[in-house]
Amino acid sequence: MKTIIYISILCLFVSCGPAEVHVYNDKPQEKVVEKTELIQVKKVISGDTIELEDGRIIKYINVSAPKKGEKFFDLAKDANTLLVIDRAKSRVLLEFGDKKRDKNGNHLAYVFAPTPMLHYCFVNKELVEYGYAKVGGPSINSKYTDLFLSSEKSAKTKQLNIWKP
Repeated sequence: MKTIIYISILCLFVSCGPAEVHVYNDKPQEKVVEKTELIQVKKVISGDTIELEDGRIIKYINVSAPKKGEKFFDLAKDANTLLVIDRAKSRVLLEFGDKKRDKNGNHLAYVFAPTPMLHYCFVNKELVEYGYAKVGGPSINSKYTDLFLSSEKSAKTKQLNIWKP
């Protein structure tokens, strides 16, 4: 059964390619390097949280996946694992917003995973677009809010995963 779930998730993410990447610096006077970081993922904690090799816990900005014990928790975690561990070979690009940490002390970031085509897949967006998570979290980091809301609307319309009636 788990194999079928992985295959289904993989099929959904095949479309993630160069058109999905929105990494840019909207303040030309700042260096992009100061706001991004390529780093190894140690493990996936949930559908919207990962632990890095250096011990930092990263919570995805504006993404809220089911919590442990809730319906679809395992499915969301498996989708996240497929994107950042299986497909990206455990290395991700992090883009940090203006707000650095949440109320629990977790680091907040937009997460981009390398694809086999040497492009980056916007993990936060993909999880929302395919119904593994919904828009949520700190609204102070609102750079991609319109993109997330559009993705969530699409998932709701298609009744994907957490949006199934």
